[in-house]
Amino acid sequence: MQLDSYDSLKFLLQEKLNLQLSLKNWTLKTLSDQSGVPYETLKKLANAKIDNPSLQSVCKVAQAFDCSLDSLLGSELELIRKIHSLPPRSIRFLEAMADMELSLTMQAQSHNETLIPVVIPTGTMTDGMIFDSLLTEYLDISPYLERFGGQLFCAVKITGNQFSPAYLDGDLLLVGRNLQPHYGTIGIFIHNNRLYLRRYVTESPLQLESITQNRTRKLIEHPETWTLFGCVLTVIR
Repeated sequence: MQLDSYDSLKFLLQEKLNLQLSLKNWTLKTLSDQSGVPYETLKKLANAKIDNPSLQSVCKVAQAFDCSLDSLLGSELELIRKIHSLPPRSIRFLEAMADMELSLTMQAQSHNETLIPVVIPTGTMTDGMIFDSLLTEYLDISPYLERFGGQLFCAVKITGNQFSPAYLDGDLLLVGRNLQPHYGTIGIFIHNNRLYLRRYVTESPLQLESITQNRTRKLIEHPETWTLFGCVLTVIR
C-alpha cells in the first residue's frame, strides 16, 4: 500500500467528490455548471486521473457544494499533510502498519468481529519509560462498541505493577483518540521518546499528575513538546 501524498489526495478527493454528488443527486454536468470547473476536469477528478489537483479547482468544488475545504476533505487532509512532512523511513513504517490494518480488517470481517491492535511496550512499563519498541496482539472490542463506538482505536497492555493500584500487570487499557481531556482523565503521553501515563489536572497551565502511589503533580513548562497519544476510556482486568 503506497502512502504517496499525491496518490492519497487524488483518491481521497475521488471518494469525497462522488459522495457529495450522490448526496445532492447531482451529475458532473450539474457540478460543472455550479462550480465553473470544466466538465472534463471534474470527470478526471471523479476517476482519480489527476495526480496533483489544483487548489483552485478543489476550492470551487467545495464552494459549489456549499462547504469548506476542510469539510469536503475532512480529517484525512490533515493526515495527508502529516504524511507529506515525514521522512521516507517513517513513511515505510506507516505503509507496513497500513497493510497490517487492512489484513486485520479483512480477518475481522470474515469472523464477524471488530478487532483493534493491542500495543505492548517491550520490557516492564514504568512512568517515563523509553518507548523504542513494541509488540502487538489483537482484541475483539465488539462488547464495547455500544458504549464507546468509534472512539476506540487501540488498547495498551500493562506489563508490571509500577502503576498499582490503578493498573495491574496484564490489564488492558482501551484507548480513544481525538478526545478532549478533562480533570481526572488519564492520558497516555509521549515526550522525548518516553511514555507517560498521567492524570490530567489543568490545561492552562498544563498540569499532569502521576498515577503511581506518590501521585506527584508536575507543571509542564513546554506543553508543545508533549504529545497526547490517547485517553484511557476503561480498563479490562
